[in-house]
Amino acid sequence: MAKKVRKKTVVITDQQLKDAAYKRMAGVYEKHLSDEMGQLHNRMVAFIAESRLPLPHLISVLDILKAEAVELARKRYLGGK
Repeated sequence: MAKKVRKKTVVITDQQLKDAAYKRMAGVYEKHLSDEMGQLHNRMVAFIAESRLPLPHLISVLDILKAEAVELARKRYLGGK
């Protein structure tokens, strides 16, 4: 005679649901952000290739943009330090 196997009931708490939803949203956001950064990179490469700007000028502009981006990120994420 075969034994009956009972399946255990899994109880999921609200916090577990919230954590799972957060992880899912974070993963989707990271993928979206990565895709957007890839598109931006491709547009920048195309612009650089087509612009025919002298390389030193182009590097200077990119350095300025990088410095501004770092400053904005510091203000946003570190509270203006």
